[in-house]
Amino acid sequence: MRFSNIMLGAVLGCVACTGGADKDSGSLDDSSGSSDLGQYPSTLSPGATISLSRCTEGVSEADIDKAVAIVFDMEQSYHEMIGCGGMVVILASAVIDVITSLVDDPKGGLPDGFTQDGAGTYTASPGGGTSMEMRFVYGDDYEVGAAGEPVQYNLFKLSNYLVNPRVDFDYESGKLLIRYDEVGPLVELLGFGANPDRPIRINLDNLGRITSEIEKLGVASTVIVADTQANSDVSYHIASGEETVQRLVSGKPLSFELVTTAAVHHSLPQDADVVVWNVEYADHAMNGEVEFVVVGGAFEYQGGFVYRESTWPDITLTCAD
Repeated sequence: MRFSNIMLGAVLGCVACTGGADKDSGSLDDSSGSSDLGQYPSTLSPGATISLSRCTEGVSEADIDKAVAIVFDMEQSYHEMIGCGGMVVILASAVIDVITSLVDDPKGGLPDGFTQDGAGTYTASPGGGTSMEMRFVYGDDYEVGAAGEPVQYNLFKLSNYLVNPRVDFDYESGKLLIRYDEVGPLVELLGFGANPDRPIRINLDNLGRITSEIEKLGVASTVIVADTQANSDVSYHIASGEETVQRLVSGKPLSFELVTTAAVHHSLPQDADVVVWNVEYADHAMNGEVEFVVVGGAFEYQGGFVYRESTWPDITLTCAD
């Protein structure tokens, strides 16, 4: 359970007086989407806006279905970004949990699903051909490292802050006392300097200091997806710039920049080229747009995904310019 500063304050005051399912393709829902074709493609998600009659004259329904299936596969695969964005936020929140545990029940350890290489890189493999790497950088200048330098010590190991921390309460002064044997290399991230008092005394007036420095940390991530869908192979490599822990845990957007991407049909000489990528994650949803051109197959066309603070995009398909 995560303790916010407000919850910790309540504890002190009282003593002193803890991604989604695939979207189905199918027939058009009468209440959404439109198509200028005689038959709505069975391989697309319901609700798409389709204007393909100009470039599909004489093309059979079966060939149209086959040609647009790559769009459904891309939509499914890009949905992974929601789970990946959520995992970045989970890791950022978990490092605050480690720090706040010092005033309740000192404990450490990575959240489930993550590993650490001993040099500052945290990895996760959520499945579906997806792999992630995340790194933290210092948000200010400290003895252990300057602002912008990578944090190579394990942020989830309590002894990197304080060795053998114990919590006590001074009923006379109304303060929590954090006793310890010696300081660790990351002790400055507790907000009490490189040589904190022994014991460290926590009260309602200085409570915010215990997370103020850890919230300055920057978090950067890379995501690589190699996804085999029903009709196509979809792959992409995206990266997020450094966002502070504070912004991530408060729900601010996390932008994903495109490094590389590819989508190739299994049985057609067809692939999709992304020409616009402007998407961000926030609060279990995506916002922004992706535009692409599909070449090869029975006809060529272009399309777009528009995310409106949603888990699935609005889809538009038109004939190629």
